Amino acid sequence: QDAKDKIATLDGEAFGVVELGFVMTKEGKYDDEGNETKAPTFSNKYSVDILWKDLEPDGWKGKKIKLNGLANSHNFYGIEYQDD
Repeated sequence: QDAKDKIATLDGEAFGVVELGFVMTKEGKYDDEGNETKAPTFSNKYSVDILWKDLEPDGWKGKKIKLNGLANSHNFYGIEYQDD
């Protein structure tokens, strides 16, 4: 709910907002028939991908995470991810 409340207050500071939810931190394992043999694990933190117009506002600083290239990570088409 905190993320949704913060998103509601952006007021034009972002070009795009995508709510990712609870992202996968470890992929599951499956047998040859597609049956799950080990369940995937998910973060306990709700994730949002935001494309800022300028620098992110103070209330968002320190909230960045790295998705480590998992299949469910998100990017904005044609725009490279930036650490800073």
